[in-house]
Amino acid sequence: MAGDVRWADLLCPDCTDQVLAEPFSWGLRWKHLTQQDNWDCFACKQLLDEAIDRHGGQLQVASTFAYLPPSVRREMVAAHEAGHAVLGLEFGYPLSHAAVGSSSNPNADGEVWWDFNRHVVSNDEYGAMTYAGALAQRRWLEAQGYQLDVADLVDLSKGASEDIVGLVNQLGGLPTGDD
Repeated sequence: MAGDVRWADLLCPDCTDQVLAEPFSWGLRWKHLTQQDNWDCFACKQLLDEAIDRHGGQLQVASTFAYLPPSVRREMVAAHEAGHAVLGLEFGYPLSHAAVGSSSNPNADGEVWWDFNRHVVSNDEYGAMTYAGALAQRRWLEAQGYQLDVADLVDLSKGASEDIVGLVNQLGGLPTGDD
C-alpha cells in the first residue's frame, strides 16, 4: 500500500534546521533525497527507512499545499510565478512566457520563461530570482491568513530548489556572471 508523506517527514531535525536556516544550501540535501541517497545523514536515512516500512515499501510525496482548495492553490501559484517575473523584470531580463500551469512539464504548477540569449546573468540575481517565487508564495499565504508550520516551510524550500534546477536548465548551466 502506497503512503503519502511530506518532505518534512523525511528530514531529521538537524537537516530541517539547516534547510530552513540557510536558504541557498538545500541543493545537496534535496538532491540526495530525490535520488534516494541519504548516506550523508544517518538520521534522515532512518526516517526514510521507517516511512517505507510504515507504508509497505511505497512512498508518494504529497503535492505541495495539496490541502488548499483548487481555486486558492491556483492563486497561490500565480503569486509564486509573479514573484519570479517581477524580480526578473526588475533586473532587466526579457520575459518570454509566464503561466499558471505548464506547457513543458506536467508536474509543474506554473512556469516563467526568460530570453537569456543576449544577457549575462549574475550569480546574485540568479539566486534572488529562484528564491523570489517561494518568498512571494509565503507572503501571499500569510496575507490570506494561513499559519504556516514547519512542514509548509520545508515544502516552500523544496519548491525553491526545484526552481533553481529549472533556471539552471533554462540557462544551460550555472550562471557565469559576476558575483
